[in-house]
Amino acid sequence: MVREMNRRKFLHTTSLAAVAAASTKGLGASFNVERPIRVAQIGTRHAHARSKWQTICEMPDRFVPVGIFEPDPERRQKVAEDSDYAEVRWIDQRDELLGLEVDAVLVETELPGLVQWAQFGLESGWHVHMDKPPGKDREGLARLQNLAEQGNQVFQMGYMYRYHPAFGFCLEAVRKGWIGRLYAVHGEIGKVVGSDRRPWLAEVYGGSMMLLGCHLLDLVIALLGEPERVETFRRQTYPDQDAYSDHELAVLEYPGALATVRSMLAEVGGGDRRQLVLCGENGTIEVRPLEPARVRLALLEPTGPFRLGEQVVAIQPVQGRYTEQLIDFHSMIGGNPSSVPEFTPDHDRLLQDVLIRASAVGSRPAENC
Repeated sequence: MVREMNRRKFLHTTSLAAVAAASTKGLGASFNVERPIRVAQIGTRHAHARSKWQTICEMPDRFVPVGIFEPDPERRQKVAEDSDYAEVRWIDQRDELLGLEVDAVLVETELPGLVQWAQFGLESGWHVHMDKPPGKDREGLARLQNLAEQGNQVFQMGYMYRYHPAFGFCLEAVRKGWIGRLYAVHGEIGKVVGSDRRPWLAEVYGGSMMLLGCHLLDLVIALLGEPERVETFRRQTYPDQDAYSDHELAVLEYPGALATVRSMLAEVGGGDRRQLVLCGENGTIEVRPLEPARVRLALLEPTGPFRLGEQVVAIQPVQGRYTEQLIDFHSMIGGNPSSVPEFTPDHDRLLQDVLIRASAVGSRPAENC
């Protein structure tokens, strides 16, 4: 079943990292959530950076886009010519960013700089949304969580499926016992990456689990909690071309259950086959594809609002991949608890531990700000 620990710790953990209050930029404990939040973005290299910024710009009732600081001058020059960034105010220097009226930052650099720039944001007194994964060790995430707790700031991780209504249905189904005791979870997530990017991915990420499979490990941990054992199998599809472990399979062992997550970055048409399958004693839930989600439910006995047999479950349409996530970010800064209470700081630390155990990690060290 969904871990009772997550729900028991909810009231405690929301006071640590999900409740927004004073920051040194003057939000104050009585920050008015009705006022749009002033947001800057650090970095454009992350795969989610462009869409996150566009999502912020599409919600003027909640956010005022202040500008983007791209630490890499060459990257800045390149993306400044992109039509998607045509209206962006570019922030030239870190000191210039520090001098602006900013309430929160989105950290959208690539992996080597994520933790360092998120730490910079928290130490500057801002609320921080940081994309995944939180570095390649355990210490960086713990340090960020401690800073957020000490500063009474919101620190939100950017795992993209946490707010997905199809996964919300999976959590509800398991929590309410609709499919009975959960004994198997299987996830697959794949795509193709270009040959020119693979050597860099090998150096920075090491393998596909750290880059892509982490999203599904996030969901497995929310459903089943801490595994007794993690076993990983990995392959290099093109060993003569690069050292990238682009095909990784993680097996998580639980008392009475197994979970498997396969991530593959040489899978033609992989986006359409991304899936999550939950098997319980009374039924099976299949979410395939994940985006746009199609949810099929098969039941041995009728339960809740569902009949015996196979059926397609109607899922609320997704506004945008990051819309609900950033709405929740705004809401938490206003002092409200997260709309996805399962994903606590404890969950994030456990996920990071499992991700490290399940991944081949690259050789490139973390970057300094």
